Amino acid sequence: LVTLVVFGESNQGPVEPDVWWLILASGTIGTALPFAAFLYAAETNPASRLGATGYLVPIIATAGAVIFLGETFTATMLLAGALILIGVYISERASNYVPAPGTRSTA
Repeated sequence: LVTLVVFGESNQGPVEPDVWWLILASGTIGTALPFAAFLYAAETNPASRLGATGYLVPIIATAGAVIFLGETFTATMLLAGALILIGVYISERASNYVPAPGTRSTA
């Protein structure tokens, strides 16, 4: 990617203008928007919930690959997704205790 920015071409030849839009969209949609959403969620949720939602990333990525890239959805993917969702459910219901800011947790 650095050579693309510096020289405007890759080992495959010059980079077409349409490719630059794809690189920009990938950076925006794949990085900036999720990061902004995470920062917004960090303001309104405890850290334990944010950590648990991180486990949902593979499910969202798989759904995106199936929908947008035409990947085949397999029984193994279904089983893995179910195990992830069960794990998130267990971790979320384990404790509702949230210590007040600036205090030490005794739980």
